[in-house]
Amino acid sequence: MSPQEILEEVKRGESVILDVRTDSEWNEGHIDGALHFDLARLIQGEKLSLDSHAHIYTYCRSGGRATTALSILEEQGFKNTTCIGGYLDWKEKGGPVVE
Repeated sequence: MSPQEILEEVKRGESVILDVRTDSEWNEGHIDGALHFDLARLIQGEKLSLDSHAHIYTYCRSGGRATTALSILEEQGFKNTTCIGGYLDWKEKGGPVVE
């Protein structure tokens, strides 16, 4: 799925883009419209305050932490999750970012 297609879902309120990187990584730049929730918070057992039926797209720098986040979210009851890989890939595909 392209960045533009994902963003259309977000605009329609069908999906959320979740950035699981650290605060410093977030501050260096992030996907426009993303929600920031550091993976460490998920590992510590903190839960997202989102509808469990929401479609959640996770990303990190290159994809590894985003995949870990998917597993945790699924354990928390989120059924509709997708890893979109990394911030660097998103930028390469022309996805809008905030820097």
